[in-house]
Amino acid sequence: MDIDLRWIRVSNTILGVEAALVASVHIQIRKQDLEIRELKRKLMVAEERVLGKAELSNKIKLILNELQDNMVLKITEAEENMELRLMNIELRIQELNDHLNPPAQEDPEEVLEIEEEVDVEDN
Repeated sequence: MDIDLRWIRVSNTILGVEAALVASVHIQIRKQDLEIRELKRKLMVAEERVLGKAELSNKIKLILNELQDNMVLKITEAEENMELRLMNIELRIQELNDHLNPPAQEDPEEVLEIEEEVDVEDN
C-alpha cells in the first residue's frame, strides 16, 4: 500500500499518520480507478478484436459458401457439357460406322430370283 508521506510532517504524529493513511486511501482508490480504467480499455480492445474476428469469420464463411455454390454450378455445367459432347461423339461414331459399313442394299436381280422361287413353289 502506498502511503502519502507528505502528511507525516504534521507536528502531531498520530494525526500525521492518520492523515497519511487517509491520503493513501485516496491514492489507492485513484490507482485502482486507473487499473479499472486500464482493464476496461483492455476489455474493450479485446471485445473489438473478438467482434472483428467474428465479423471476419462470418465474411470468410460467406465467401466459402459462395465459392462452394460456384463450384457446384461449374461442376453441373461441366457435366452437362460432357454429356452433350458424349452425345455428339456417339452420333459421329454412328455416322462413321454407317459410312464405312453401309446397310446392305437389296440387289434387284436377287429380289426377282426370290420372287420367282416363291412363285414356282406356290404352283
